[in-house]
Amino acid sequence: MANDIKLGNSKPVDKHLRPLKVDGEPTSLETSSIGNGSRVTGDLEVSGDLNMGSKGKINSNGNSLVLNAGTVTNETLATMFIYSGDTYGIIISGIADVFKITSNTDYQLLLASLGTGDVVLDSNGDIVLDSADGNFIAKKDGTEFSSANSAYAGMILGYTAIGLNEAHATFNLTTSYVVPTDEFDVEFTAPPSGNVMIEVQIQAYAGTGGLGDLFAGLSTANATSGYAALQAYHEKIITDGDGRYAIHTARISWTLTGLTAGSDYQYWVGFKSTSTSGIPKIQWGGNATGRYPEFIMKATALPATIAT
Repeated sequence: MANDIKLGNSKPVDKHLRPLKVDGEPTSLETSSIGNGSRVTGDLEVSGDLNMGSKGKINSNGNSLVLNAGTVTNETLATMFIYSGDTYGIIISGIADVFKITSNTDYQLLLASLGTGDVVLDSNGDIVLDSADGNFIAKKDGTEFSSANSAYAGMILGYTAIGLNEAHATFNLTTSYVVPTDEFDVEFTAPPSGNVMIEVQIQAYAGTGGLGDLFAGLSTANATSGYAALQAYHEKIITDGDGRYAIHTARISWTLTGLTAGSDYQYWVGFKSTSTSGIPKIQWGGNATGRYPEFIMKATALPATIAT
């Protein structure tokens, strides 16, 4: 019969790959029994979609291939290259579902640029970095230049600015610690290291006496509840005897360690003066020229290892 199709050597199909023959001539297609796969020698041209069941679908998109909505294992990805003109790459997209590239515990999942090309992550939505062990590493040609496992160090976790284009305000200091307003706080989530730097900016006016020294301390309670020291050793002197009528924009920072990574924290700052003679005060904000700098309180992530 013309165009008679047979397996190589006219043997029945079994677990071994054997070429299909047409009129006795071998083709580029080899096949085996169910579950043992097939092989194509040469190019494979597909004009429609390749459906992979629960793994999703590969469809043609111009000169590229697009993987839609499914899961591709590291074994599949390791053998997949897509060529379009002078560009090599892989295009992965999720149409209705999340598309996942997975790697089990025996393999690294490596996204690498061959030659000198760039690796670009371009998302119409969020780009999420989620490390189960909390290690984030930045390298230059194989050398880690960030603090060990702490490439997030320096990230601003929380930032408060009070008085930005607002009416200026003042608070008369007393000889006891007081949180001037509930707004004098910062909220943040602790980084993987559990180490955070809290910084505060405030302007102080020494008053007509200039006798008081300015102190600041971190509080676990707001102005409404009343100052509650986080730790006595976090209560610090900022300025010492600025003199009569002196104005000084003070900045102070605290190092916090041992916080629980992923937990939320909120701290306030309180101030006091050693003397109330001449009515010393703190002042912040302004919506016109010549007023005061805003109050700033921010939390910054620190690396896992801190030299002490």
